[in-house]
Amino acid sequence: MNDEINELIARKLSGDITADEETTLDKWRNSSAEHAATFDAHEQQWKEIDQMIGGVHFDAAQAWEQVAAQTVKKENGRKRMVIPFKKMALSLAAVLLVGIVIYRLTIVDSMEVVLADNGNREVVLPDDTHVTLHAGSTLSYAGRFSGKERTVKLDGEAYFEVAKDASRPFVIHAHAADVRVLGTAFNLRCTDNTASVMVTEGRVRFMSGADSNTYSVLTAGDQAVISDNVISRSQYQDMNLLYWKTGQISYNKSELTYIARQLSEIFSNEIVLDSSFHPGQLQQQLTMSFKNQKIEQILSEICLITDSRWTGGADKGYRIMPK
Repeated sequence: MNDEINELIARKLSGDITADEETTLDKWRNSSAEHAATFDAHEQQWKEIDQMIGGVHFDAAQAWEQVAAQTVKKENGRKRMVIPFKKMALSLAAVLLVGIVIYRLTIVDSMEVVLADNGNREVVLPDDTHVTLHAGSTLSYAGRFSGKERTVKLDGEAYFEVAKDASRPFVIHAHAADVRVLGTAFNLRCTDNTASVMVTEGRVRFMSGADSNTYSVLTAGDQAVISDNVISRSQYQDMNLLYWKTGQISYNKSELTYIARQLSEIFSNEIVLDSSFHPGQLQQQLTMSFKNQKIEQILSEICLITDSRWTGGADKGYRIMPK
């Protein structure tokens, strides 16, 4: 594998490759199973590096020059190798990745890390993208966006209003999923093993974090969940799942069973309907709305209408039962 292929692999993985360069790399990659395996190994190591230090832009040419500076030195105006490549302890592939790590670590200090540790938090990114972080969530991003992609990393949940830039996609690494957009609005929630997205405007490419070939293109009104590398999509019926951001919950002729199930998801706390309820009571349809109310206040209003009562608390969940 020559220096040109090394650099093309670095450009490909960092998103800096041109169409002509990508054609050259693809021809090399498809020419043998060994080449394909070499590229796949680089790609996997790249992802592991991202997990260690976060996704930031990488200038392939500059990194390669830094690595070359350590293996080549000038003598009487001429360059010569300090150690022949065939005798190097590390393969060229390993040297390339070391160069990537060295370069990326030199700019990690420019990374911004925002933690919403005291309630929701508003963040404006360098490209004027607006992000609302849910309490307890963390967003990491470069102090300035350079290169061909705008890359951030999310832990938790956030609502994104992405500034339009057709020349530079906006990419979010969110554990089990990656999201790629140009300019749109959506809610994204992630844990170590699952992720979900709810699109309110524009188009979103929702991808597996482990396999970019597993993806779904979503538009306004769509929602999707990824778990065990499988994506399930559907249409959302209301905006109630954005309660954490809007403070609003609204129901229009919704059954008590549906309301209890959704409130459990919104407040991340189990709400159980007691088995003593008559089937007709569970199917009764309610029309009601709430604004910036706590779960206990909401349950009290539901019980007032349904002639029921609730017990429990935030530490052990809630149970609704007939009076």
